[in-house]
Amino acid sequence: MLYQHCVVSACPARFPDGRHLYLAAPDEQLPDGRVRTAHPPVCADHAAYARTVPDHRAVLARSPAPSGVFGRLFEATATGDLRIREDGAERYVAYSDHDTLRWTLATQLVRDLTDCEPVDALDPPLRAEQARASSALDIPLHDLKDHSPS
Repeated sequence: MLYQHCVVSACPARFPDGRHLYLAAPDEQLPDGRVRTAHPPVCADHAAYARTVPDHRAVLARSPAPSGVFGRLFEATATGDLRIREDGAERYVAYSDHDTLRWTLATQLVRDLTDCEPVDALDPPLRAEQARASSALDIPLHDLKDHSPS
């Protein structure tokens, strides 16, 4: 995730135009249009994988900036011991939240994807890269049309 390597093969996942292909779950979509994800991108050779993941939406992001971490929050007790705070569930903590971040045991890096566009059949660079990869690997070319509600 840190170096934005492909989730399938761990190769660099940057497209020639500088964008990265991410698979966004419905709960990763933020109201302001950004996508907040802890999942690595997919390279052009494995773009066909993008449509095999149910209920996810493929988006190309130009600005996938690290924004925080998922982790468990801890707190000090009166005796000086540490204990898990709240219900112990992992939660998102922004890098800008210094007071909370210092008590967080991070488990995943989180990126906020901005300048996103849904992948559809009209995206020539992705379709060309996917066609090249599909023919080279003998993988059927999947339809990348975005069927999610707008």
